[in-house]
Amino acid sequence: MRKKVFISMLLLSTTMFAMDHSNHNMQNHNTNQINSEHSSLTIPQDAKCSVCGMFVAKYDKWVATIQVEKEIFYFDGVKDMIKFYSEPTKYIKNIDLKNSIISVIDYYTLEQVDARNAFFVIGSNVMGPMGNELVPFKDENSANEFLKDHFGTKVLKFNEISLDILPTKHH
Repeated sequence: MRKKVFISMLLLSTTMFAMDHSNHNMQNHNTNQINSEHSSLTIPQDAKCSVCGMFVAKYDKWVATIQVEKEIFYFDGVKDMIKFYSEPTKYIKNIDLKNSIISVIDYYTLEQVDARNAFFVIGSNVMGPMGNELVPFKDENSANEFLKDHFGTKVLKFNEISLDILPTKHH
């Protein structure tokens, strides 16, 4: 009897957590426009990740971008954006990212933020479109809160991220 009660309580708490998490992230569910105080990002329906080729509009809460002059490169998550940023000529010949604008979507607020100023949680139990993902935040307090709540292993700044520490697990 105790075992059944324990399992029922465990299932109920897991369901409530999933519902709360789902509601928290459904703010702009039916749109492909991400808003912030300073900018908005409209994701073309046919935009593909510049690394893996996945359509990114479907995963608008995870989109990262690199803008070079008037061209925008889209990514289905920070992980692929870092791959592109670390080895740009592997994907586009003669590209210079020195003066590029790099943006990510804050996990909690869904605001577009400058990736160079963001904080990223690695090793959490939250999966992105391609499995384990670096989860971006506009401030360190939010990143640390998420790290504790979702069993992350570390908070990193953009300049601390390298190819060798990227998560490799897919779901």
